[in-house]
Amino acid sequence: IIPFVFFQLARLYPFDEVSDPASPRAAANGQYLLVQRGVYDGVGGFEAVRGEILDDVALARLVKRRGGRLLFLSGAGWVQTRMYTSFRDLLQGWSKNLYLLYGRKLGPMLKALSAALVLDVLLPIGLLALGILIVAGNRSLWPLLGAILCYVGTSLRQSEYRKGIEKLGYDRRLAAYHFAGAALFVLLLLSSMWAYTVAGGVRWKGRSYPTSGEGRGTE
Repeated sequence: IIPFVFFQLARLYPFDEVSDPASPRAAANGQYLLVQRGVYDGVGGFEAVRGEILDDVALARLVKRRGGRLLFLSGAGWVQTRMYTSFRDLLQGWSKNLYLLYGRKLGPMLKALSAALVLDVLLPIGLLALGILIVAGNRSLWPLLGAILCYVGTSLRQSEYRKGIEKLGYDRRLAAYHFAGAALFVLLLLSSMWAYTVAGGVRWKGRSYPTSGEGRGTE
């Protein structure tokens, strides 16, 4: 799930665009930040974003708005980290983050959800179902055409995913979990949308944060 999530986020926050001083887009990954002391003190540090749930990204946006420069890179060549040690923590963490990373906009989230559901989940399921139908003896034209289309679509999507996660520094063999990662990503998007638009709160590290209006907690 982690490679798939970052594969999706790399489209929202391209490295080059975040690093471009002329672009308003800003991002950071709280697991590994390097900040010059003068810049950090100049914007008020984390005290200035203490009311934000997504405080790492909020800090990056503040730095960029104040004229500081960001260098946004994959850290795979230098550091490693394990974000979560349980599915419960993973679910809570991404439910807390995804809605905010998509700018509190349901439109882009639903677009990403639909694309993952159709192209990464339903296409492979369709290929499997049509393959079973053909093996069972149905050799008519439409199942064969459908299977060919599903195979081509699945292969292209798998190739794109493999190249994408490899560019981010992940082992390309993790592309074998493409289908499972996509299915879980759909679940996480739904959970995040529910938390912010219906439930009115998120949980993180044993604490509850209300999500109405601006975030009032910290990561």
